Amino acid sequence: MQHLSKPYDPAELDRLPVNDSALVAGLRSLLRRDIREAGSEPSSTVAAMSRAELLAALQNELLPLPVARPVATVRAGGDPASALADAIRAAMESVTPAAQPLDEDAVRRIAADEAAKVAPRRVVVDVVSAGQTRSVEGQHWLFPIACAVVSSGVPLYLCGPAGGGKSTIAHAIADALALPFEFQSFGPGMSEAKLLGYRDAAGCYHDTSLVRRYRDGGVWLADEMDRADGAILTTFNTPLANGSMSTPSGIIARHADFRCIAGANTAGTGADQLYTAAMELDASTLDRFFFLAFPYDTAMEASAAGVAGPQQKECKLDAGGVVSAEKWHAGVLAARAKCEALAMRHTVSPRASIMGAKLCRAGIGLDWLIPGLITRGLPADEAQALATAFRGGCQ
Repeated sequence: MQHLSKPYDPAELDRLPVNDSALVAGLRSLLRRDIREAGSEPSSTVAAMSRAELLAALQNELLPLPVARPVATVRAGGDPASALADAIRAAMESVTPAAQPLDEDAVRRIAADEAAKVAPRRVVVDVVSAGQTRSVEGQHWLFPIACAVVSSGVPLYLCGPAGGGKSTIAHAIADALALPFEFQSFGPGMSEAKLLGYRDAAGCYHDTSLVRRYRDGGVWLADEMDRADGAILTTFNTPLANGSMSTPSGIIARHADFRCIAGANTAGTGADQLYTAAMELDASTLDRFFFLAFPYDTAMEASAAGVAGPQQKECKLDAGGVVSAEKWHAGVLAARAKCEALAMRHTVSPRASIMGAKLCRAGIGLDWLIPGLITRGLPADEAQALATAFRGGCQ
């Protein structure tokens, strides 16, 4: 990410590969956020500040420039134990004789015990898009990585148990990115007409949620995708990977803001003892998605139920370390060779290189990328073999 050196040099701004309007919008957004974090509301005059005034206001800061695509970043709310410790210490000082000093360690132990009994820490995700910052909280702990993948334009496959919040997080991502949201539930009766639309007897074309979002932009959720016949799903293989879609009304171009999310209970490998209606999905369909295992979030569950619960897990986008696109590509080639040598029923296609390179540049770490694009729901032993091969080739 590029940064401005300080003090800001107007001549330096002119050399940056960002147009002036985007820069000013980004600086205004960052200034508003800083004011908000300081505990007060942003002034109504911030939006009207000129470029020179913005630079002057930010003179003592080192702030990142806005990027072309939305990026999700995480910041956590205040530590409840620390705040509680301060309150306990203040109360004890009011009743403890001055000659008897307080046991700081004891105070903090009491605070930690009490904090564990109350609501989990507040986790806030800032999504910066087109110079606007939207703060999202109360979501699944995997929201940051899910939002980062979707905002980068990579189709996302959420695989998790029933009731885990897959459709909820898809809608929340659309809201965070300020994009329209629609969905289609899949099942045995799914047809091409429900995906691509149809013409009635009078010749009038009736579009679908997929067609609208593909044409006009927005987030489209393929809900319960592993309940559909795999042959039907190949209908949108080409639209997902390319820039156009063939419909009964003709060819339509893919909007730059089209985003796709799939929700499923299985990894596309077919029915199991729990999800008996799940279908086996074609490898050509699964190959177009970033795979994200989506377990229950017990902290969010407790909060929704209005009871005390555990602290919410932290989601670090750079977990496992960020590598260059060149190293990522080398690792993909090594994993593919291993996959072919072991004759696995699995693909590591060039799409893994393309999507992975894009996400590497967005700062996503290997702990997300390897299971998301290389192993994608494989059994543990096969996943370990591919991951080892990848890391060996990525050196």
